[in-house]
Amino acid sequence: MKARIISALVALAILVPCLVLWGAEAVEVLVGLILAIGLWEYARMVFPGERFAAIPLLVSGLGIYGAVLFCTAAVMHAAAVGGLLLLMVWVLAKNDEVEAAFARLTKMVFGLAWIVGLGLHIPMLAHVDMRWLVLVLLIVFAGDTGAYFSGRAFGSRKLAERVSPKKTWEGVYGGLLAAVLGTLLFAHYELPDLKAIHCVAMALLVASAGVTGDLIESLVKRACGVKDSGAIMPGHGGALDRVDSVLFGAPVMVLYMNLVL
Repeated sequence: MKARIISALVALAILVPCLVLWGAEAVEVLVGLILAIGLWEYARMVFPGERFAAIPLLVSGLGIYGAVLFCTAAVMHAAAVGGLLLLMVWVLAKNDEVEAAFARLTKMVFGLAWIVGLGLHIPMLAHVDMRWLVLVLLIVFAGDTGAYFSGRAFGSRKLAERVSPKKTWEGVYGGLLAAVLGTLLFAHYELPDLKAIHCVAMALLVASAGVTGDLIESLVKRACGVKDSGAIMPGHGGALDRVDSVLFGAPVMVLYMNLVL
């Protein structure tokens, strides 16, 4: 616990000044760095012992990330197509057996879609208004905290025992309640024009997406036989361990804003 607290304080001491001084530009850089680390962690998990497995994922992923944020639609299209072709050519060059090659390609495309495809929505929110990104982080944090304490106090019915044995339905309910309360409080001071019905809907949707993201990462780790995706933050695990819920929550917030608000 001591290591977790110290690591969190150090991270906050670095992140908060960057966000205050540079805003959305800092989010672009920080998210890009986190996604790059996440791709490396993912390759290390699904292709253990292969020294260069992360190279095609990093080249494709960061190319797509940069193109979406900074380039025209034509360049974005080229980066997406080029990135997918690179993964396919890389798999063919490995000269694996057919089943192994198909499994390798599936893992690579999934990692690219999961980490980069979803992660791109985080800086999108920052460019709209930093408050929306803060709200997503608040919902995820409140949901995780509420789920932890309510699960410990009342948890009995398992949510997905084979994937994450400690998660319970009671924890989910407590997390959703905490997310709703946190959203209503934040909106009261920072987004006063946002109606309560939207606060509740967004909190429930984003928090539920966060739970799904947590379970998906647990599924990947369990399939790969690892406890944490990495060890970048002592006591916290890897980058993917920290952003798995946000990777799902941010796109849901973007969809809600585009389709409803």
